[in-house]
Amino acid sequence: MQKPARYLGIFALSAGIAGFLTPLINFGGAALSCRRAHAEGSYLAYCGAVGFTDYEHGAYYYALEYEAVRNLQRADVVFLGSSRGQFAFSTDAVREFFRARGLSFHILGFGEAEQSPFVLELLRKFPISPKLLVVHVDPYFHTYMSKTAAKVIAGSPTTRIAYMYKQVVSRAHASWCSALTGLCSDRGAVYRSRTDGAWLWVDVLAPATRSIPIRDERPPFTSDRIGFADRLAGPFLDAVAVPRSCVVMTAAPHDLADFAPAARQIAMSQRAEVALPDIHGLATIDGSHLNKPSAERWSTEMLAIIAPIVERCTQGASR
Repeated sequence: MQKPARYLGIFALSAGIAGFLTPLINFGGAALSCRRAHAEGSYLAYCGAVGFTDYEHGAYYYALEYEAVRNLQRADVVFLGSSRGQFAFSTDAVREFFRARGLSFHILGFGEAEQSPFVLELLRKFPISPKLLVVHVDPYFHTYMSKTAAKVIAGSPTTRIAYMYKQVVSRAHASWCSALTGLCSDRGAVYRSRTDGAWLWVDVLAPATRSIPIRDERPPFTSDRIGFADRLAGPFLDAVAVPRSCVVMTAAPHDLADFAPAARQIAMSQRAEVALPDIHGLATIDGSHLNKPSAERWSTEMLAIIAPIVERCTQGASR
């Protein structure tokens, strides 16, 4: 009678090991098809392989990247927006501007056209108290929430476990790619800094200089949609609880629509500040997201506009 019991035990143990390793192998195999970034203190936030895709939503919401969440909560300045904001703010100009002033910042945007509802839920879990809030209006204040975000918030055991596996793979991805040269080179990816939330996308998602010129004449964002976004902005800003005089509305240009009027109107209605650089000759990588040279130019001009606001709102915060 002991042999059958022993065999059953071995079978159960083998099944358990297989059950643990199979998802890890699946996620790991998917991630190996994505490019890697050469950056310390970052993690694989997105991989274009079907078997992996998003990690950053769960990384923040489940605090799997605890260092990133901690740095978000400690940041003097927080930037909000969608993926367009991530491209516009993830620049050397932004990092150098705040480094020179001894201020910390964090860029809290997400892919999949994510708007304010997911971030509002995230900030209810992990409250922030920045001295200054900069919002990339595109329009951002909306009711839309991606399917990925909704799934993460619902938080089924299957979803949570999947993101825990992604955490392991995300942290190991760069070293795996170094050891297995040639495998991690096909699909686009985005890495993300744990320190400041910036996206590291150059050459892992697209070439820095891929250039689609932005038209001077772009479709307007209609007044009724601006009004809808404005009505949602008030409750969101109340929840974040940053003084309106230390909230800045901005909008980087792209070809899909002109959001500058929306940023102006929402700023005026909410008694916030506005920063809209008037720059021509910018370009995107895809019609929607600024390429690297354009993001550097645009963010440099935007920072020059808000420099007095930064000084006023962050007095005593530098370290």
